[in-house]
Amino acid sequence: MSAEHARTTSLVLLLALTIPATVLAQKMDRKAALAEYKLRYKKVDRKNAEELLALSRWAARVGLKDKVKVLYRKVIRVDPQNEVANKGMGLVRFGDRWVKPAEKVKLEKAAAEEAAFAAAEAERLRILHLLKLPSEAAAKKNIRLSIEDNEDLSKKTLESFVQFTKTEASKYSVATGPHVQVLANTTQAKTDKMVQIAEYVYRRINWISFGKEDGETFQESGQRHLYVFVDSSIWAETALWISKHFPSDFGSAAAKDLGTSEECATSYYWDWPGLAMHAFSTKEFMFSGVANGMGHHWLMFTARGATRERNIENNAMVGQNGKHQLYWMLEGLAIWSSLDAVGLNRYWRTDKEAAPDKYGNKPKKAGAVTGALPKYREMALKLAKGKKAFPEDQLHNFYQITRLDLWKLNRNDLVMSWSIIDYLIRSDTDLWRALIKDMETSDSFRASLIRTYGTDAERKELDRLLLRVKDNRQLDELFGKICMDIQNKWKSWVADNYKSLVVPEPPFRPVGK
Repeated sequence: MSAEHARTTSLVLLLALTIPATVLAQKMDRKAALAEYKLRYKKVDRKNAEELLALSRWAARVGLKDKVKVLYRKVIRVDPQNEVANKGMGLVRFGDRWVKPAEKVKLEKAAAEEAAFAAAEAERLRILHLLKLPSEAAAKKNIRLSIEDNEDLSKKTLESFVQFTKTEASKYSVATGPHVQVLANTTQAKTDKMVQIAEYVYRRINWISFGKEDGETFQESGQRHLYVFVDSSIWAETALWISKHFPSDFGSAAAKDLGTSEECATSYYWDWPGLAMHAFSTKEFMFSGVANGMGHHWLMFTARGATRERNIENNAMVGQNGKHQLYWMLEGLAIWSSLDAVGLNRYWRTDKEAAPDKYGNKPKKAGAVTGALPKYREMALKLAKGKKAFPEDQLHNFYQITRLDLWKLNRNDLVMSWSIIDYLIRSDTDLWRALIKDMETSDSFRASLIRTYGTDAERKELDRLLLRVKDNRQLDELFGKICMDIQNKWKSWVADNYKSLVVPEPPFRPVGK
């Protein structure tokens, strides 16, 4: 053998060793391979996955790829979870199933959406549990019993009022509960109902905010919130009687000013800052009046410290005209309380447009969408889209609303304030509780809001501003950013939660004797 022939032979052998067996098999005679396959297949136990897999490996070696797929399918029939056969068919595992890769992507997406929905539903149910008063039927019966137990106190209060105002006793009635006393120019049954409504709101807000039904809200003012509904003709005498009722909180000079104030007598209602009392010169909105007033004063007394908002540079009061920044929240929670308890809010400046229906809020026909709450939702949906609910009133953002004085709040502002309270309470009750807890001891609503709804970095920046820099402008900028973050989340929440304007009947039902 020549040297050149030897080199050629060596190269052929080297190539044969390096070429994969499957490539060599392709050069084999297919007829011979198929004939051999048939012989081997006849000998295989077709209910034995291992024997079928062994034949599939031989078929792969001799280049019978189509038979390999056939054998994999037979293996899967015998052993559906067989990893080799399923992978050989190009399938991937999804849970306890073998699926095509594209199908796995769809299934994973669907599973993620389902898990997200389940988590959201679990959170919704958890929040509903936080919002729902426990043993409410028993609590309402206890209030009914309390009204009966306090009949002597109610009688003495009525006698004092009649004697001082020189009015007719038969026109008025008084009812007293643990935290509420109502004197009104109406029947005893309606006065009892007002006490029950106000006590319900008291329990409801305490439960939502603290996880308990009772609190120390009005201890500084005799433990009870007083509501007075009188004829406008005895407005001045009523004001002086109130000063006798709260001698340490409301002096006779203030009472004289109130009694001679035509504005108070004709604007239908009046409340004194820091005093748990609302006086009305009309009985047009008694039921929503006590619910609204309880929400307003509950927050005023609970978060009294946060009403002292100060400029951290010079210790002067901030807000418009040097006032605090809680008017929106006081009025928003007041409206929320009235809508939540009795289904309407005839007490405030959205009356005619938002709540023309009567107490009870029952639709005139089946399926009809009526009542104040659906209308408030409808208006909030407009505001969340940047449209005016009341075209003649200016549109403000949330940050601007927090800086408005009470009488600067227009109807758009009031609806937005109510809806943001609804969002804060119902989207994350834990954060609402944290906010109220912080406001109990804080002297700054701005700081409370940042601490509760800000990020770790924003809370760190708050500490820097309060303790070291003392830059009020920077504090307000940070507060404004948190307000806009809340507003943006509120918009999205409103779009999801106010889609249906059909709402259940108001939850409160008074208990009769």
